[in-house]
Amino acid sequence: MTLMKWEPFTTPSVVKLFDQLFNRSFGLWPFSDFDNDGYYTFPVDVAETDKELIFRAELPGLKPDDIEILSTDDQLIIRGERKEEKEEKGTNYLFVESRRGAFYRAFSLNVPVKSEEVKASYKNGVLEVRLPKAEGAKTRRIPIEG
Repeated sequence: MTLMKWEPFTTPSVVKLFDQLFNRSFGLWPFSDFDNDGYYTFPVDVAETDKELIFRAELPGLKPDDIEILSTDDQLIIRGERKEEKEEKGTNYLFVESRRGAFYRAFSLNVPVKSEEVKASYKNGVLEVRLPKAEGAKTRRIPIEG
């Protein structure tokens, strides 16, 4: 059996927990998810295959018309706005964590894509954007001589 030294303050989950505790204690939360321009960010997973780049963004509670996707040969932009819901009479909110307002994310693409063939779908609160790679963008292994 191999023993490993445990270093709790270098473990990413512990560091993230301390950051959240610090931000909440000093009144920065929930604003830490906003950038300097007032847009809020949202989680995005990015995957790559031989043929395409795949972006999956969590944007629950929106309609496809609330989301705008812009694509160029080297950039993907996802933006939109979550509108404020009408307040019901007699309802007194005690705590609100859901985000409202404009959201925005821009991604520089590491390979050229066919922007005219980009496809997007939205299901169960997850936006999926598929960007086919341009023919010259395929990765190839370079042999090393010597």
